[in-house]
Amino acid sequence: MDYDSFRAAWAHALRRSGLRRIDPYPSETLDTRTLQRSYETLIEPLGGQDAEPFHVLATVGFEWDALNDARGRVGDDGVLAELVGRDAAEELSSGPRFVRVELVLSARGPYGNPLPLPAPAAWQKWARETLRRLEDIEPLLPAERWRKTARGVGDVLAWRGAPKATVVCLPSGELRLEAVETSAGQLLDLPRVLADGDEPSTRTEARLRELFERLRAALTAWMQAVEHLRPPTREWETSSDDGAL
Repeated sequence: MDYDSFRAAWAHALRRSGLRRIDPYPSETLDTRTLQRSYETLIEPLGGQDAEPFHVLATVGFEWDALNDARGRVGDDGVLAELVGRDAAEELSSGPRFVRVELVLSARGPYGNPLPLPAPAAWQKWARETLRRLEDIEPLLPAERWRKTARGVGDVLAWRGAPKATVVCLPSGELRLEAVETSAGQLLDLPRVLADGDEPSTRTEARLRELFERLRAALTAWMQAVEHLRPPTREWETSSDDGAL
């Protein structure tokens, strides 16, 4: 499985999930120095927005390095032969292949009109509900988040950051809320190409389907938790000179 085939499997799993991309095209970049590729797309909650005045999105992407591409195209044995020579390569074995996937759930207030800061009790409800739901009810990450290797070293397979808020300071000195977000990531297994036969790609395809199924539920849970941060009045519907910096 090379970059093109993984990208195709990614797009297929996303379509099957029912989630809707809101960018016309995914963002793809290539670092001409390291040949690392980055892929990123924006996804809206299933059923659309329902957290006014916030606009809720998921930013989902992955990083694909040059070594991963070489392993997918010429195989692990070919890469080892190029790196250490064919004779030395016969005594070596390659490790598992992974691709790093990044997930960011965000909720932004109206552009140019940041919102009043919620009361401490509202912050507390939002943080608690976000953590409880994304951990226990609609988990964003897979159950297996750590794995012990044959050498006794632990591999971190999934991780999640704490919820964060972006606050701006108006010329009046008032602090206002611009956006909130929470991030997570995981490593997805990739099939290896070996001399005695390729590893099946069905595991990777299944992991991608599970990823987007979890994201679908977690994005809805995130949107519902953000309701705790809504201002008590609908002041965002009127323009305000104080909101411009």
